[in-house]
Amino acid sequence: NQFERGIEILTMFLGTINRSWDKENRAEAYLAVGKGYTFLAEYKKADSFLQKALAITHDPENKVTVLCQMGEMSRFACNYDDAIAALNQALEILSSEQIGERCKSDDSWSKLTASVHLRIGGVLSDWGKCDLEALESFERAMVIMKEDDPEDDRCFASMYQEIGLVHAR
Repeated sequence: NQFERGIEILTMFLGTINRSWDKENRAEAYLAVGKGYTFLAEYKKADSFLQKALAITHDPENKVTVLCQMGEMSRFACNYDDAIAALNQALEILSSEQIGERCKSDDSWSKLTASVHLRIGGVLSDWGKCDLEALESFERAMVIMKEDDPEDDRCFASMYQEIGLVHAR
């Protein structure tokens, strides 16, 4: 598989990357490897790289991105408690003064916040016993996106798909 080979090559070069890149670039490399291992359903390896990324990044938006990936990885591994914990931590960062004042007027803040709510809804939906809470999370995401980017058809399609799955159940 081409994706597996890409992960293998990137992993081999992480040693040289560690010596030559700054922390934020290394964090992005660890995130990429973590995403790859998540895709390959190798969750322990994914978690290891995601934890490394989270430990070295100081940028709040990067932390949120890593936490979202940790939430997705935990969701796919059916570890719903950890998924919700990671995603709630991402929401805490997004609502903190540190990032809030700097980014709330920025489109990326709105998209990240909506994305976290969408992911929380997906975890709750997959969990199967929290359909009302899942719908509430999808609605929060929908409200944010309708206010800030009503033209993002891809995001709305994803939200409607998730809402439809809950209603179908």
